[in-house]
Amino acid sequence: MLDALVHQLQSLAMPTRIGRLAALFSAFVAVFRYLDMKLPPQERWRWTLDAQVYYTEARAHRVLDSLGDAGRRTYRIFNLVDFAFPPVISLLMSAIIIASVQRLRGPQSRWMRLSVIPLVAGSLDYAENVCIFSLLAAYPRRLPRVARIAGILTAMKTATYLLGLVLTAGGGLGLVLRRMVRGGQDS
Repeated sequence: MLDALVHQLQSLAMPTRIGRLAALFSAFVAVFRYLDMKLPPQERWRWTLDAQVYYTEARAHRVLDSLGDAGRRTYRIFNLVDFAFPPVISLLMSAIIIASVQRLRGPQSRWMRLSVIPLVAGSLDYAENVCIFSLLAAYPRRLPRVARIAGILTAMKTATYLLGLVLTAGGGLGLVLRRMVRGGQDS
């Protein structure tokens, strides 16, 4: 089953498709930056639960309380946009990992399975978004279990995205080093 998924992902590992995913990623960054600019300067870049590494139930509720009505409205929009972000970032990272492994180890390499890690991160991101959406929709009512689960999912998402980022960057670095060793020749 894992190999079948990796096989499906291989079709994304083409420069044009990676370019399209990168363009979508850039568009999301611009939208998130725009939404961030709608907040007062003291709230920027630390106002979302998504941007935390981990948070407790109490911290989640403090963050939501501190946002005020306008901030929570903006966060709801941010959260809705964020539902479309995980497939873009996950597929982009997976495609880059696959492209790197194909060139460094060959298309049949077992290392291709590492391309699934960003998909795990994206799945955790979706689950986290559902929890945060629930917290925002229920506000001011407290949902302690959902807040606890959201904090755990955020920590797991962050760890797996970081691992995916390391694999993505490592693949790119491997390609650069190979090119340097071979004197610019690419096979």
